[in-house]
Amino acid sequence: MTRTREENAADLAYEASQTTRSDLINQLYSAFERRRRDNGDVYYCLGDGSPEWMIDVVMACHDSGETLPDDWRYKMTFEVASALGDRDPDDWYDDCCEICDSLVDIYNHDRLQWLASNLHRPGYCDLACEDGLVGPDSDIMTRIGAGQYREYEEICMTLIREIERRATEDSEVS
Repeated sequence: MTRTREENAADLAYEASQTTRSDLINQLYSAFERRRRDNGDVYYCLGDGSPEWMIDVVMACHDSGETLPDDWRYKMTFEVASALGDRDPDDWYDDCCEICDSLVDIYNHDRLQWLASNLHRPGYCDLACEDGLVGPDSDIMTRIGAGQYREYEEICMTLIREIERRATEDSEVS
């Protein structure tokens, strides 16, 4: 069967989009640095000289700047970017739940640290309960885990949208 020129061009554009999305998420992931403060605390940040688009993506993951820069949010963004980088971009939306579930802390101490790190985090727990992720009789640690899942999900969906937007912009420029 002979393919038309348009079909071949569409396939090439699709493959370029795939590569671009994978490249972009891996570039973002690679730009993160793990640093240590003078007091010994470890945190993640974008490396010095990171391109503006990466800063924009990370800020979008901070509720488009509504949330102040937050160590947990940076760490979570780094973790989600890493997980997405290991997957086919066509499966990102389908894999989002699995990725988020695998990233939720399993130790109660870590869950409590996450919850206490920002006054907005209990809202994620409430939202998870309202959405039925946990039952009304669930214990507090389960509710906190569901809240953390909800925040990871928000970051994952934001990263996917932002990377897809960036890939589209790049393909239009090319």
